[in-house]
Amino acid sequence: MRRLVIILVLFLVNAVVVKSQQIDKYLVDMSDYQHIVGVVFEDTYQGVGFIEGLNSRFTPQFMDLVKAEDTIIEFCTRNNKSHFICREIDNFKHFRRQYVGRINAKGEKVLEIQFLNFKDQRAKENFEGWEEGYLIAAGSFYEKNTFMILVNLHTQIIE
Repeated sequence: MRRLVIILVLFLVNAVVVKSQQIDKYLVDMSDYQHIVGVVFEDTYQGVGFIEGLNSRFTPQFMDLVKAEDTIIEFCTRNNKSHFICREIDNFKHFRRQYVGRINAKGEKVLEIQFLNFKDQRAKENFEGWEEGYLIAAGSFYEKNTFMILVNLHTQIIE
């Protein structure tokens, strides 16, 4: 009986540890909407760097993601693909996203979106663990296959 209690306690402790590690991020599958797959890093996630003027954080909700993606599509429709992100819009289904919610000095929500191009054959190797931790990398592969934008959810402007 004592052995069973110890096993149950260890199981519960392990479940709590695993749960505490998982609350900092969650995967999103919006494949029915623009073929989007990504990961949202909650405001408690510590692996994200500092961006000047955006020092506090929020946890993005599903509708924040939709609003940001719609803003990008509308922006590219208006700008006729002259902006660097719009030149890639036809390939967006190949890009997985990492979302981080930030608050600017005016108290407005700004969604940081990092795009990771999984069309490249080396992507699985180079982006290994992308859904577990925020990617911070340098080098020619990353320069060609990643980019990051900020979408102000209040003004619906790409910053």
